[in-house]
Amino acid sequence: MFRMLLIVFLAALLWSGAWFWGAASNKTQIKAWISDQQQAGYDIGFSSLSQLGFPNRYDVTLQDLQLSTPQFGITWKTAFIQILRLSYQPDHYILVWPNTQQVTVNNRELDFRHNGLKASVVARDKD
Repeated sequence: MFRMLLIVFLAALLWSGAWFWGAASNKTQIKAWISDQQQAGYDIGFSSLSQLGFPNRYDVTLQDLQLSTPQFGITWKTAFIQILRLSYQPDHYILVWPNTQQVTVNNRELDFRHNGLKASVVARDKD
């Protein structure tokens, strides 16, 4: 009985360590992608970046997100965006937005309303 309990405890400890290591890597990748887009000329701002999802997902939430392209005069604002990913499917992302978003095009504000907007994105290498 003690061996079984020890095996379960060690497995849980290893899984937890792997999740936290993967979560740190996931958060770093998202921050690096944002930095790359900023260097490419996009203005990206947000009030906070948080991550939850233990034990098998990485759920990143960006609050008060604003993305603008000064050269085209377009700004997109949303209260949040969630980037969800299963720990065992690193190339599959699920994006979730709130039901209202704002877009400004050449100083003209547009409000977009929808119900349950989600997107599933799978990244693949070009071969």
